Amino acid sequence: KLLQYLPHHYEWLDPMERAISSASMIVSSFLQHNIEHEELMTCWPRLLADLSKKDLPPRLKVFLPKDIYERGNLILREMDDLQYMAIKCGAQGKLKNMPFYGWDTCFPKLSAIEKMIASLHNDLEERYKATFD
Repeated sequence: KLLQYLPHHYEWLDPMERAISSASMIVSSFLQHNIEHEELMTCWPRLLADLSKKDLPPRLKVFLPKDIYERGNLILREMDDLQYMAIKCGAQGKLKNMPFYGWDTCFPKLSAIEKMIASLHNDLEERYKATFD
């Protein structure tokens, strides 16, 4: 039974990968003053809603790495922090008339989230492969 669900871990990670890619473009556009605050809020990825559609049945969650949901929740919180950071930096950049103001603050957060997603991907893949041992 588990094997029919575990290959779908890629499906579970797809929304995260799409969200960080989309967030990166939105942050960049916002910090360049190409989009307004309202558009940032409207276009920001709705990651939790996307992930909830991909959740495993409770009886199979025991086969996942123990900290998988905590790590997913951390990614969600980091995405929220990134959005807040972008709004704050974008507003300051507009006041100072400095495009890309705050990119040096937002870029490390983007990179950290990408690394978290990659680590999650690797751990899920290892867990999947271990089911064949």
